[in-house]
Amino acid sequence: MSAIYSLLDEVQAFPHRSPEYVEKMMHRIPAATVVDRVPFILEQCADRIVLNLGSASGTLHEGISKVARHVVGVDRESATICCDLDREPGRLATLTGVVDLIVAGEILEHLANPGRLLEVLRALNANLLVTVPNAFSRAGNIHALNSYENVNLDHVAWYSYTTLKTLLTRYGFEVTRFHWYEGQPLTAEGLVFVAR
Repeated sequence: MSAIYSLLDEVQAFPHRSPEYVEKMMHRIPAATVVDRVPFILEQCADRIVLNLGSASGTLHEGISKVARHVVGVDRESATICCDLDREPGRLATLTGVVDLIVAGEILEHLANPGRLLEVLRALNANLLVTVPNAFSRAGNIHALNSYENVNLDHVAWYSYTTLKTLLTRYGFEVTRFHWYEGQPLTAEGLVFVAR
C-alpha cells in the first residue's frame, strides 16, 4: 500500500499531470551526500584488485596503483590491456573472477553503446564504481541559459540519477550506493554509483 500512497503523493505534487504520466515520467531523486570524487575512488580501491577503465595513465591511475593490491589499466593505448571499450569490450572477458572492483570513471558518457560494455562487466562478477557528469549540473545549466553547451566533444550521452540507475539495472547490476561529486546535491557536477 505504501507504493499506492507514494503514487498518490506524487500525483498531488503534479496536479496538472495524469497519474499514468506521473508514474512513468516523474522520478524522485534520493537524498545523497556529496563526495570528493578522487579520494572516494581511492578509498574504494584500497587493498583491492582493480580494473581501471579508460584511464591507464594520469594521476587517478597513479593513485589507484598506490592504494590497490593490484591494478589493471584498460585504455585504447599505453595500458596493461589496450582495448577500444566501445568496439571490443569482449576482450575483458578473460578477467572473470580475477578483479573485485571495476572503476569506470568518466567513461560511459563516451560510449556509443555502453550496454555492450556493461554486459561484459556484469559477467566479471565484480563490484562496479561508476562516475559520470550530471545532466542537470548547475554549471551546465548556467552555460545553456547563455546559449552555450559545456560538453566534451567526445561525449555522446548525458546521465541523470534515473537514467544511469536504469542503464545499470537493465544490465543486471544492483545499485548499492549513490553520491554526488563537486557541488551541491541535485546540481552537482557529477554522479557516483557503486553497484554489484
